[in-house]
Amino acid sequence: FDVDALGAVSGTIRGGGQLCLLMPSFAHWSTYADPVRTRFTAFGYSETDIKPRWFSHLQRSIAESTGVLMLDQTGVVRGRLPRLQREPETDTELNDADCVTSDQVDAVEAVIRAATGQRRKPAILISDRGRGKSAALGIAAARLLRQGRGRIVVTGPQRETVTTLLDHAARLLPEARRSKNRLRWCNSSIEFLAPDRISDRTADDTMVMIDEAAAIPLPLLTAVVKNSSRLALATTVHGYEGTGRGFELRFGPLLSSQMRGERRVTLITPVRWAAGDPLERFIFRALMLDAGATTSADRPIDPTHGFHTERLDRHALVQNRNRLDQLFGLLVASHYRTRPSDLRYLLDAPGVSVYGVCCQSAIVGAALVVREGGLAADLARDVIRGRRRPRGHLLPVSIGTHLGIETAPQLTYQRIVRIAVRPELRRQGLGSRLINCIAKDAHQTGHDCLGVSFAADLELVDFWSKAAMQPIRLGVTQGKSSGANALLMLTGLTTAGEYLTRRAAHLFSRRLPDQLADPLRKADPSLVLCLLNKGLKAKSPDPDELLTASAFAAGQRGYAECVAELVTVSYHLLTDQLAGPQDKTGALCLVLKVLQKRSWADCAAVLGLAGRNDVTALLQRTISTYCEAAKTPTTTCAYGSPGSVRT
Repeated sequence: FDVDALGAVSGTIRGGGQLCLLMPSFAHWSTYADPVRTRFTAFGYSETDIKPRWFSHLQRSIAESTGVLMLDQTGVVRGRLPRLQREPETDTELNDADCVTSDQVDAVEAVIRAATGQRRKPAILISDRGRGKSAALGIAAARLLRQGRGRIVVTGPQRETVTTLLDHAARLLPEARRSKNRLRWCNSSIEFLAPDRISDRTADDTMVMIDEAAAIPLPLLTAVVKNSSRLALATTVHGYEGTGRGFELRFGPLLSSQMRGERRVTLITPVRWAAGDPLERFIFRALMLDAGATTSADRPIDPTHGFHTERLDRHALVQNRNRLDQLFGLLVASHYRTRPSDLRYLLDAPGVSVYGVCCQSAIVGAALVVREGGLAADLARDVIRGRRRPRGHLLPVSIGTHLGIETAPQLTYQRIVRIAVRPELRRQGLGSRLINCIAKDAHQTGHDCLGVSFAADLELVDFWSKAAMQPIRLGVTQGKSSGANALLMLTGLTTAGEYLTRRAAHLFSRRLPDQLADPLRKADPSLVLCLLNKGLKAKSPDPDELLTASAFAAGQRGYAECVAELVTVSYHLLTDQLAGPQDKTGALCLVLKVLQKRSWADCAAVLGLAGRNDVTALLQRTISTYCEAAKTPTTTCAYGSPGSVRT
């Protein structure tokens, strides 16, 4: 039973259609051997470890929904259909023949104003599925071409995403010639470009339209926004594509910092079906697409009542729709993208534990944790040799495969999969309270390590570092959904776990300089700088290396003749062992040029400098600071605690 597929298919059915599910009888749901279960069942678990909580939730959703009929093999029909009233297909008060609803009219006008009005004031179209936002983009694009706009660039997570947009534009431009990625009309065009190509292939004044923006990795979306002064974005708030509410929480601050304002339109009236459609209501309820939709203002929390942390019973959550809604809503709102299958993972996956921070009976913070490791010796050897990668054991397999630590697969871990706190209660220690509770339980049950794997960004690295976790591996490729490198962090709970953490952190420190010069050459330099400042160890430069670095800083030697020594000096300077550069720009310059070996032009562009001479001067000033500090026996590090200097 693929819940993501159910969500996808339900959105393609227009008003008057039916969705038919071929299912076992209710009596057999608890024993149904669903083949989809293998997707979220980790190696080492059997079918008896999987409880049918998801099917219990679905059964309750069916029983509580109107507009659902159940027909069994004996011919007995249960349920009833509501009385339906035919709604007019279009809004009779509309003065726009191309649009179906007044919401769509407003959306088209907002997009056109974004293209013709004040720059850096984008149109933001927000809606649930089936409200006509993609069509609105297409209608606006066609009208802009008729008004003289020469080129419009459209983008989305996939080329197929903009098909509806292009279909509606083509309908209004019957003379246009359409190819795979382009619609040509007279001397104008609407062209699809992948998100990662837009900044290189468009002028600042080009009108850019983004459909299903929440499904595009945030770093790619950020680059598009920074390079586009004429912009329109459309995204789905609730849908199988991934929720847009977590997207708004993370993307909203970027828009505020980069734009003068926004033209926001929320499309409410459905286009593909009638308002109050029973199928839409059922899908929203069964897949919890609107989980946590009630805002924090509607359910205020009084912190004076106190907080308590507990491990939540998943069976009890299924029986309490309100609690499950609070929990899943937290996870939806706090993460960039959440799918319906994440709900089934939460309820059914074996080895998963759910923790909550509660206040006044409300869940205000939550974490999902999964047990990993404890693999047999022969399987552990196969993991180390790269022959096997057992499902559902991310931390031990990654540490064993990539770091080559022989004992890693046999140790036991608790991995925090997700953690979330209500927005208005963040930065009050509730996340730390959750982690401490998880760590205490993990230690008491004999687990060796507590760890996490996440799409690395500065805020999260700082958060997990405060939880005593150390970085042990930075992935060399960017994730498809996040657009960021995955970072593994670990802390030991037993003697064996502490030894493993120290060894893994040592290997990470030793390998990072060479990785930065090759597979991690394009990694975010601010992230690299942050990681270098998290307790990594580096070899002290010898007197000859210091002498060479001093000569470079004084302008007596060129960069090419000193690059090997500068690598040693820079790595030592930035790993929290000496007085680091007093300004972040100098530190970033060391990362970009010395460690990542980027071109002079690239360094200048990132740092906002004029060219090679300015970059060289900044390097010299920064290295000079280091060399002066190296003459002092002990000094205070600009990025951390005091450190001893060995000369």
